[in-house]
Amino acid sequence: MSDLYNSRLTGGDPLRRCNKCFKPETSPSDKLKKCTGCSVALYCSRQCQRSAWSDHKPVCHSKGLNADAQVAPFGYSSANTFGRDLNDFLTAHMFALDGSARMLSNIYRDTQLANKSASVEPAGFMVMRLRCTSTRTSHVHDPAAKFAVSEQSIEDLDEHIRAETASWTSLAAYREETTRMHQDSPGFLGLLTIVYYVHGVSSCTMQFFPLWAPSPCEFPPQVRLTILEDMVDFFMDSINGGFPLRCMPGEQMIAVPGKYVRGDGRIWAWQPLFRDWDEYRVGGHPALDAAVSRAKRNFEFSIPQLIVASASFCQ
Repeated sequence: MSDLYNSRLTGGDPLRRCNKCFKPETSPSDKLKKCTGCSVALYCSRQCQRSAWSDHKPVCHSKGLNADAQVAPFGYSSANTFGRDLNDFLTAHMFALDGSARMLSNIYRDTQLANKSASVEPAGFMVMRLRCTSTRTSHVHDPAAKFAVSEQSIEDLDEHIRAETASWTSLAAYREETTRMHQDSPGFLGLLTIVYYVHGVSSCTMQFFPLWAPSPCEFPPQVRLTILEDMVDFFMDSINGGFPLRCMPGEQMIAVPGKYVRGDGRIWAWQPLFRDWDEYRVGGHPALDAAVSRAKRNFEFSIPQLIVASASFCQ
């Protein structure tokens, strides 16, 4: 099993964690301190900040006055605050963003294989275009709803590197370390690069995940393709429909929908709408009901069955 659904926040865990040791922000007394250089990276102690500095230094910088002007229409006074909210959004939806990117990568492979006789690897570069949901007069507070995905596409990596040379170069050490962590694992193909652009903002955010060779599939190619497409739709619905997916404690593959609530000390934490899909009932969340109906429109599979099947395709 790949790490497609591993290392996820679990039920009730706070949204923010130390960038070095991953200690959660659980109370005002444990409130994480933001990096004074970029205001995005968060640390629980000076020791963690110092330990992380060699990795963080290449990407640590203030965005500047021009960037501040770009985010002003969204009600932000600084691009650094905007960047921290974007990081929170990506963290809140990591399960769905990671899963949908890997599935789209394999959809690309399946489509190419249908037109070629030679073996084709999954695509390793993807662009996700987002829109900010806040305005000058209406600011969204829910960290999982501050942005929405408007488009996903497989694009040319070399062209992106030419356009974003500085950003790509600054993350070289991080890419190399991530590759070293997985290079001896069976089936490791390389890194899946995901670049996030927000409409109206010139800078981008990048993330890197291990990409694995697809496992042999017992389903016919068209069935496999349809399941992957249905799950991409479900993941996008979870992001844009207000029910971020997470795994409950002890579970590493099957996620349940939830919401972010603000508890003591104004700490955002994810709480499940239900703890097991057997508890799901139509009528409690219209956006979830619509997403479930759409995901099951082609097969009489349950959502857990679809999650397991689609994950097995991307191992």
